[in-house]
Amino acid sequence: MGYSDNPVSVYNLYSPEKELKALVLEVNNTFDERHVYFVTPRVSPEDNIEGKPTKLVNAWSKDFYVSPYNPRGGTYSVAATDAFFPVMTGNGPVNVTLTLRHSDRPYVVARVFSTDAAIDPAAMSLGQKTYFLATWWWVGLLTYPRTLIQAFFLFTRRRMPWIFRPEPLKGTIAKHGDSNELVIESSFRQYLRDAVKNSDMPLTLKYIPSGLLDNAEECMTSLSGGGEEVELRVLTPIFYANFIKYSDSLGALKSEVEAGTISFSSAFALFLLLSQPFQGPASVSKSDNLFFLFAWFLRRNSRSLSTSTTSQFETFLLNTASPNLPHYKIYLLKLLLSDYLALGSIDILDAEIFIIKCVQYWILAGSL
Repeated sequence: MGYSDNPVSVYNLYSPEKELKALVLEVNNTFDERHVYFVTPRVSPEDNIEGKPTKLVNAWSKDFYVSPYNPRGGTYSVAATDAFFPVMTGNGPVNVTLTLRHSDRPYVVARVFSTDAAIDPAAMSLGQKTYFLATWWWVGLLTYPRTLIQAFFLFTRRRMPWIFRPEPLKGTIAKHGDSNELVIESSFRQYLRDAVKNSDMPLTLKYIPSGLLDNAEECMTSLSGGGEEVELRVLTPIFYANFIKYSDSLGALKSEVEAGTISFSSAFALFLLLSQPFQGPASVSKSDNLFFLFAWFLRRNSRSLSTSTTSQFETFLLNTASPNLPHYKIYLLKLLLSDYLALGSIDILDAEIFIIKCVQYWILAGSL
């Protein structure tokens, strides 16, 4: 029905001679992030018996956060046999073992192996297909809740230390952006386009977004022609939420590079580009003035790097009368209030608001 939860998917790559030459391991975590390892295994001589599937082994560095009980470092190793040996004519068995090591000590061992003969769906009767689906349909559906239960046991019974998720590295496929992050992304993209278009220096900006269904890059060129090429890559859509928390857009970029949510090829060119002042809007309503003054007050302790009540990005939104401005203000207010009232989580803040509303309705119903 379109639902899947695959901690790891293993793809076999075969040569034109139908020999297994490489593996692709697609690893997913519970944060909707994905990382792909391309592994070219070597033959294990001691396990290579003529007439039997060749055993392939290799090791590589781990650079993807999967579990709150394992740091991002360490080494993976794989031992696998070719289920289609020889020359893609066989039908099993499947046997893949993945081992995570820290300081040469096995830490986690995961194995996928077949316990019975392979099944050919084309040769199954209707009754066999029905029995198969009735037996296995729940496995994928319950993978995620079973993972949470085991994580709870490790934390409460085993007292394992909790390791918070670091921001993904450059080669990792980030999570999908939520509706709020996607709205900010569209405005941020327009902000970059406007800055590049009106730049005094010849410049080409290659912008690579994150969190979209299509993360295709966009090249923006100044009216004065293409000059130096600068790449701005967003590594995770969390950047868009973090970016608007700052009252200084340039300071936000500097801080978020250190936080690992974005990367760029030339800090000097990018800062020079975005430091071009936007002219203030001809008129700002009293309500907007009060809102951004309150936002500056909420930002003042942790993220206020400017005496201005509006960031360069917000000045752009006001100048262009962006249709996203009302949505932006609501989202910004929730983000800033959540830092004070809900441990930085908008979901917790929404739950608190829901409880307050329920209490109000209960009191109102009781007074009628």
